[in-house]
Amino acid sequence: LLDSGNLVIRDGDGNNRSGASYLWQSFDQPGDTLVAGMRLTVNRKTGFSRHLTSWRSADDPSPGNYTFRLEVEKLPQLVLLQGSTVEYKSGVWNGVSFSGIQGIKGDERFNFSIVGSEGEVEYYAFQPLSKFYTYTIKLSNDGITNLLVWNDRASKWNAHLSRDDCDRYNSCGPYGVCNNPYCQCLKGFKPISQQDWEQGINSGGCVRVEELDCGGGYGFLPLKQVKLPDTRNATVDMSVGVEECRERCSRDCSCTAYARADVREGKSGCITWTGDLVDVRTLGWTETELFLRVPASALDPTPDDSKKSKSKRPMVVALTASVASGVLLVSLCGCGLWMKKRMKNKKTTMKAMITTNGGKRKQHGVVSIVGDDEELPLLDFETIASATSNFSLKNKIGEGGFGLVYKGVLDHGQEIAVKRLSWNSLQGIKEFMNEASLIAKLQHKNLVKLIGCCIREEERMLIYEYMENESLDSFIFDAAKRALLDWRTRLDIVLGIARGLMYLHHDSRFKIIHRDLKPSNILLDGKMIPKIADFGTA
Repeated sequence: LLDSGNLVIRDGDGNNRSGASYLWQSFDQPGDTLVAGMRLTVNRKTGFSRHLTSWRSADDPSPGNYTFRLEVEKLPQLVLLQGSTVEYKSGVWNGVSFSGIQGIKGDERFNFSIVGSEGEVEYYAFQPLSKFYTYTIKLSNDGITNLLVWNDRASKWNAHLSRDDCDRYNSCGPYGVCNNPYCQCLKGFKPISQQDWEQGINSGGCVRVEELDCGGGYGFLPLKQVKLPDTRNATVDMSVGVEECRERCSRDCSCTAYARADVREGKSGCITWTGDLVDVRTLGWTETELFLRVPASALDPTPDDSKKSKSKRPMVVALTASVASGVLLVSLCGCGLWMKKRMKNKKTTMKAMITTNGGKRKQHGVVSIVGDDEELPLLDFETIASATSNFSLKNKIGEGGFGLVYKGVLDHGQEIAVKRLSWNSLQGIKEFMNEASLIAKLQHKNLVKLIGCCIREEERMLIYEYMENESLDSFIFDAAKRALLDWRTRLDIVLGIARGLMYLHHDSRFKIIHRDLKPSNILLDGKMIPKIADFGTA
């Protein structure tokens, strides 16, 4: 039995520890558990593979219904099968990671993903970078794959990564994207059946709102922080750069999207999809970017577009005036005055947000959208980047299907929580502002307060008040912190949650049903006052 955990049978000469001399080794028979140094392999020529196989039941180690294997038909990816039915796909290997596995970036304890080849054999393995951590990947008898880390103090395995609702293969149908735990359509698409969609039946997916005109009038919408679609209807060419990849997709009317295959510096490769895009989900982070083919009407206008539009306007007016009659000219002038008055209350203005800190007043650069509704402060990107030390991993305090959460400190000392949304690229600016404005209007002692938002290109961020004591689950599931919750405090927390829900359900102007209330969505301020979070997606 080697230090790696590999049980081997060697020739009589025991001095040679090379794997070439092993007559048999347990690492070639993975069973239901993959440990560091083990490999999942597949031979491209023969199809022979070494993979994980579940137990039949928790107390029956005979082969069960589930297998977890490496698939290399186009690009390497991990696949979970129940019999021959696909239950889960990791997303393709992009040279750094699998495009659909989140929660790994910045974790320096192990090299989670290693994909390589030896001749005709492709393999997958992982390796801890510290001797202080022991990891395994285990396939349970009910088809759940978990990355487990050994907790020496508690003498048990803890789940480091586990699957969620969005990991179910193709859970939202064609052109649907899973934003845990809900489905939504990609921008430029709508549910194929609105009635089914409202009932939570999402397998039918989405269809285009406007059909594509292959002759022109389309563009490519960049989608960040999403898992790349299944490659069953994709073509891969590793010799092509990203610019040529775009050109290939543009020339092919059936091409629906493209992406860079290898994100490593100096590498490229091209993936193009034809037909439906399936098995897309949002992620807190990802190295890859998907470019979706959409009509021009679905693209957000760029600053350059706005400048071009403004530069053409005087010419159009001059040409019109030269041929218009006097009556029409007067009518146009009158219409222009009316429009100017109408737009006055809806224009975007630059303002300063005045805050008070110890009696001193200080200004911060903020953009405010002014209209019929209350003002919603828009903080500029540079302010947020500075407050979070340029989104440093040291400032990261949370992560989920929505994206990442960072702690920040503004110039005047106010602590904030910045939610950097993973689904931002799926919403236009108008839709995002409408949702943020709705959240801002919900004001209650037991709701987390939205104090602003930030938009820059595809970036969408929500800025909340910072909760000093984090979430309720950090107290409930920690033995030491749980002792701090006496019965009076527990009762106050329960009553506070109830008051917040009463406001959302009955007392606010907008009736909101939370749908995802759980301890991790109950935040506690410095005085242990509970505040409900993540009600904006309800």
